[in-house]
Amino acid sequence: MILGQGEKSAHIVKKVVETPEDPELEISLSEAKKINSEAEMGAPIQIEELTKTAGRMAAQTAKQVILQMLRAAENEIIFKEFENKEGEVFLIVIQKIEKNHIIADIGRTEGILPTSEQSPNEKHRVGQKLKVVLKSIRPSTRGPEIIISRADGDLLKRLFEMEVPEIYDNLVQI
Repeated sequence: MILGQGEKSAHIVKKVVETPEDPELEISLSEAKKINSEAEMGAPIQIEELTKTAGRMAAQTAKQVILQMLRAAENEIIFKEFENKEGEVFLIVIQKIEKNHIIADIGRTEGILPTSEQSPNEKHRVGQKLKVVLKSIRPSTRGPEIIISRADGDLLKRLFEMEVPEIYDNLVQI
């Protein structure tokens, strides 16, 4: 971007081919050599496109697309971080208590503690810290949905394993 002149630059990535079938995605080797003398067949090439009137609407649309891609990548990272941790114990902080579930901070994301996964003898409050077991994780349209539990039998087993080395080493069975 050249400041003060109102010019914006955008880059398009195209694949270098012998005869382009889709001009939006492909460019011929001879055209690519005019842009970059080191262009090779089959390799991607970045083409700079100067636009003087790329209006506010186009900029807003581009911003929304980039933000959407960032959110999708962030959700995928969170999903991959938790997908192999089912059955593990986590320390959570209760953020919000709703009618059918509790929403809790579980690191970089939120976990859901449904009423069915809560101990009926416990009363919870916002800000309270609890140990829970990760029951399941599944992708959803709003990001990964992490279900946690205080009532699962795995929680008690994992807590004993953390406190009693003989149980962890399988010298004593629960």
